[in-house]
Amino acid sequence: MARYQPQVWGEEVSGVKVDLLSVSQRTLSQGFSIDSFFTGITKLSNLKKLSLVSLGIWGPLPAKVDRLDSLEVLNISSNFIQGGIPPEIATFKNLKSLVLADNLLNGSIPGLKGLSQLEELDISNNPLGPKFPSLGNNLERRRVEGWLEKQKAMPETVVEEAKC
Repeated sequence: MARYQPQVWGEEVSGVKVDLLSVSQRTLSQGFSIDSFFTGITKLSNLKKLSLVSLGIWGPLPAKVDRLDSLEVLNISSNFIQGGIPPEIATFKNLKSLVLADNLLNGSIPGLKGLSQLEELDISNNPLGPKFPSLGNNLERRRVEGWLEKQKAMPETVVEEAKC
């Protein structure tokens, strides 16, 4: 079976600087490889916004996502991303919005305190937890509380830790 090989875009396409990549309502082939896809995307060193919503992307989120160090917005919601959230996500210096809702992510959530610019976090509808990590000071906590409220049998101490 042939593996999906994404087209690799340069930092400039026809003289225009690429800082946003948004793909929606596309169908991926059976040979799709999330790892190969992210290898191609990491060539866009100035990419600020990455939106891959409802594409049917499957597989674990590769650790190489940390190569997108210019990202301000990462939205990979409503897919079939499985496994844990890579701890490398916590290294983004400019990330303001992290939306991983409606996937199959599981396990522990890595510490996110290093995301000092983070304002939005949506990890709802994923079987994550039960512990919740430390968060940066800029985060709009109501989105986090929305996730916590959906967790079944959540110990009260975990909820209190997330509110701190």
